[in-house]
Amino acid sequence: MRGKTPDTTWLADTDILGGGHPALDFVNTIHSRMEPVPRDYLETTDHLLGWCLYQNFLSVADARRLMTLSPARSTRLLREARTLRETLYIVFRSHIDGRRPATALEKFNRALERSARWRALTATKDGFVWHYLIDTGHPQSLFAPLVFDAAELLRSPELARLKACPPPDGCGWLFLDRSRNGSRTWCNMKTCGNVAKQRRHRARRRDNG
Repeated sequence: MRGKTPDTTWLADTDILGGGHPALDFVNTIHSRMEPVPRDYLETTDHLLGWCLYQNFLSVADARRLMTLSPARSTRLLREARTLRETLYIVFRSHIDGRRPATALEKFNRALERSARWRALTATKDGFVWHYLIDTGHPQSLFAPLVFDAAELLRSPELARLKACPPPDGCGWLFLDRSRNGSRTWCNMKTCGNVAKQRRHRARRRDNG
């Protein structure tokens, strides 16, 4: 597998990049949480690495090195990614619902603590920037950029724009409503928005029947 680059082409066939923030796009790699058997877009570690590569969370060289992980370590990395995804979902969803996610927030803070060892300030001509070290000896270092991005969103004024695509027609995906008047309802008007529109149209036809 040495030299192989993770696949990113599958991202073009989905709408999972519509959350408005990488942390929300990561949470949205499962669809739909309202269905009995949701579809998981992170089917393999290759998908996970491809997603991170697409989001510029790691370089091509780092991605190729992580592609050489043993099957056991690769499987464990994917399992850890899914656990982190669920933790982030609970934290963000709890904010929308006005709840305090004590257990999930504790897990997230532990992830922040673990990830700190792979983040350091780097000096540039324009100032200082965060630099993330991807360590193949510790593959979970891959999550550091995502974890800190999520933390910044939780502290940002933009958190007030956080919404969830509503039932019964919506899929539950999370997104930032950046519309001018804050009136956005659906994750995507072409998908969930269109389903809702068609349902209302059928209901009107029945009522006028």
